[in-house]
Amino acid sequence: MDGNAVTGKAVADAPGTTPNDIALLKLDVVSHRGSGTLANVATVLRLNTHGGVAQGACDKAGVFLSVPYSATYIFLRKGG
Repeated sequence: MDGNAVTGKAVADAPGTTPNDIALLKLDVVSHRGSGTLANVATVLRLNTHGGVAQGACDKAGVFLSVPYSATYIFLRKGG
């Protein structure tokens, strides 16, 4: 790991293929940390989502609920 991170702001979303799939997302990067691989990323896309939506209510407040999912993440940088 190179210690990079980006913070994004959601600018578009669309439902997943089924009701059990988390939304597709387009994020505009609003800040960067580090100078490695993600340093020049301008946009992040979350595509091809499968799973990730919790089914039903939580058993108890404060209990961690993990819902597995898979997705394709694409990181785009500005040209130039």
